[in-house]
Amino acid sequence: MGSAAQLEDEASAPPDVPFPFLFASLLFAGLVLRILAMRSTWGQPDGDDAMAMQMALRASQGHLALLFWGGNYGGAVITWVEAPLIALFGMKIWLFDVVDTALMLIAVFLLRAIGCRFVSRTAADVAAGTFWFFPALWLFWSSRDYIFWLPAVVFALATCLFILRWFESHGRRCLLACGLFAGLSIWSYPLVLPLIGPALALLLWSLRKDRKALLSLAAAGTLGVAPWLAFFVLHGSAVVHGQTVTGSRFADLKHTVTQVLPTALIGGEKRAGATWALANASSSHLKVLGAGIYVGVVVYTVVVASRGKLALAACGASIVIWPLVLILGHVPISPDTYRYGIIPVAPLLLIAADLLSKVRLVPVLGVVALVLVIHTISADTANFAAAPTCAQPLKETSNVLISRDETAVWASYWLSAPLNLCSDERVIASSVAPLRDHDAEIKAASAPRSIYVVFPGLGLDRKLLSWTAAHHVSARRTVPGAYAIWEFKTRVTPKQVGLDSAF
Repeated sequence: MGSAAQLEDEASAPPDVPFPFLFASLLFAGLVLRILAMRSTWGQPDGDDAMAMQMALRASQGHLALLFWGGNYGGAVITWVEAPLIALFGMKIWLFDVVDTALMLIAVFLLRAIGCRFVSRTAADVAAGTFWFFPALWLFWSSRDYIFWLPAVVFALATCLFILRWFESHGRRCLLACGLFAGLSIWSYPLVLPLIGPALALLLWSLRKDRKALLSLAAAGTLGVAPWLAFFVLHGSAVVHGQTVTGSRFADLKHTVTQVLPTALIGGEKRAGATWALANASSSHLKVLGAGIYVGVVVYTVVVASRGKLALAACGASIVIWPLVLILGHVPISPDTYRYGIIPVAPLLLIAADLLSKVRLVPVLGVVALVLVIHTISADTANFAAAPTCAQPLKETSNVLISRDETAVWASYWLSAPLNLCSDERVIASSVAPLRDHDAEIKAASAPRSIYVVFPGLGLDRKLLSWTAAHHVSARRTVPGAYAIWEFKTRVTPKQVGLDSAF
């Protein structure tokens, strides 16, 4: 077990049928789709990716972050990459699009290099080319600056590639790269563990009698995860907040397999007020599809493992353990859980391409995926109509604040960072809860009088209304557009009002 010869034996697929320019064609089609999506309403920054852009801006000013602001997970390495670009070109939205596209292209070529080692060349081309744009949710998620998702997937794929290369060469450099990228994966986002876990298990088993190699691997892994460890050393255990688990483990497993997985692959739609929403999550056909995929992968994994095809078995195992890792990680079951369905997409594509290559129908995978994605995003983006980077209601609100000479305000979380972008930092908005941007918080707290920008009729708006009435505090509330603006004559902090909601 663990010899290079065994892994080479896995490439014993039927004679490969060449399809000239297939990979290039998929890349071109995916690039067109990504550009159209980025220029549509899909490309408008929401609170999360606008906050990530703020982090990159602060990094360019010398304030490097280890993790996503206000969280104890999600590495901020991508902001370190974007910081010098912002310093050079200024705060340009297109910079983030270019960085995300480049990262995704790296992920595509990593997956292709992985696949070429144990499936046919055509299967690897189709799996990697399809990963460039499928599913629609992944296209959406990987073309926005969500700070840790895409880097984590890139690091995880790099880990798997270097593990395969180690089995080929047993080189020390490959071993160190395995550990480093595994650590970077965990720092970036621990929930990508299913992607690297089975491959790491094979590596550790092969190294079980080589203590020196194990120590080298551990040292490299510690170096990769060091920023995460440093964060906990600096902030202590108080930053660890356990998730509240409301359902049974079996119910969560069932939900993940029968709803999250199939919806992430073929369902869902973008809606106002949410980056993505589960569509037809309770429909029976989605449940059957999800359960069928999962059971099929389990059977596939057992079969290839029994035949000694360890790399393919590791692909299958990464999908099998995926829902279990989510459950052990206490991932809350909610309408947002859909996004975790993108984690097993890469190994799923490799398995699908391998199976279709047996009957020489592997190009069908790319064609079907392309049709599904075009169908989904053409409906959600009004036929790819171009949209301004800043949504018009936010632009109008920022102009109102600028006209009133307001330079530092408090705002609902989903409005704060986008307001900064829409106003070109002429208005610095700090989120009320959760607090993210420390510099913005200081400016809003030190302003001689407090201004709040909130969603009309929602939690923050109602709390401000009840608090001012109960404490007989004078304030002016106006709704010049889509959002309510509260103007106090004195300094009124969120803590005074008891504001603890994002809305």
